[in-house]
Amino acid sequence: MFPIVYSLVGTVLQPCKNDTALVASMKTTFRDEMTERFKAGRDETAESLPMLASLLDPRYKKLSFLPRQLRRRTHTMLEDRLDDVPLKVSSRNDCATPAKRPRLEFMVTSPESSVKDDLQLYLAEKMDDATPALEWWRRNENRFPKVAQVARSVLAVPATSVPSERLG
Repeated sequence: MFPIVYSLVGTVLQPCKNDTALVASMKTTFRDEMTERFKAGRDETAESLPMLASLLDPRYKKLSFLPRQLRRRTHTMLEDRLDDVPLKVSSRNDCATPAKRPRLEFMVTSPESSVKDDLQLYLAEKMDDATPALEWWRRNENRFPKVAQVARSVLAVPATSVPSERLG
């Protein structure tokens, strides 16, 4: 959601020289309303669940639409959440024969690795923009186990801008 909002507010809804007075006024009004509605550029937005979802979506994880200070706040929020996640013990049989083990098993993150290491590895990982986020996490959950747990819980939340008291 936020990559789209920031794109609209920062680019699409900026008045141009060629715009008529009416179009420029409409763009300005829409931009101001969207900025107010989504609290674009505020600290509280950088620490919101939708912003965390943007960070955990591999396609937008760079948060390039945010200023560095707000990006850092979102990263810190994820680190705090990761500290609270217990590491699930793998249910696969650890006594598998060597022939059945994946050849690149040594690259799988060990439970002893730190949360910050997992997060930094995730952020440094090169992404395929065409892969849906939940599918990417399903394929990479063994490499970033704690980050994957948070990603599944955050990305599974249905997107809505309607407050719960207005539903139903």
